[in-house]
Amino acid sequence: MSLLQGIGAASGLLQGAASLMQTLRPQPKPAESFENVLRNQLNPAQQRLKALEHLEASTRNFIQDRDLNQDGQLRLDESGLDKEAFTRLDTNQDGLLSPDELTAPARAALARRFEAAETQTP
Repeated sequence: MSLLQGIGAASGLLQGAASLMQTLRPQPKPAESFENVLRNQLNPAQQRLKALEHLEASTRNFIQDRDLNQDGQLRLDESGLDKEAFTRLDTNQDGLLSPDELTAPARAALARRFEAAETQTP
């Protein structure tokens, strides 16, 4: 194989690889208007909803990752928490942490945060 044939073959391989990469590259999502993005970011109700959705999704994942008996609640040994933290969260003292018990402190903190932000808004 001559040097020129080798360069031609390498060029063909590079073009094929570039074409494959272009095919595999995720297609961009349609651009949302800047006005809509800004409106959503500045809308306190939208921010609160997103924060709560994130909290609920995180709680579901936390429980699913640890719930050995798949009852939708966590016992102390499943939770990975120390006894003191578990006891503080177990508000009904049934020895199980429900999704509501797990999210209650974070929901209260979010409510305080958004209420404080709303009182500071001109």
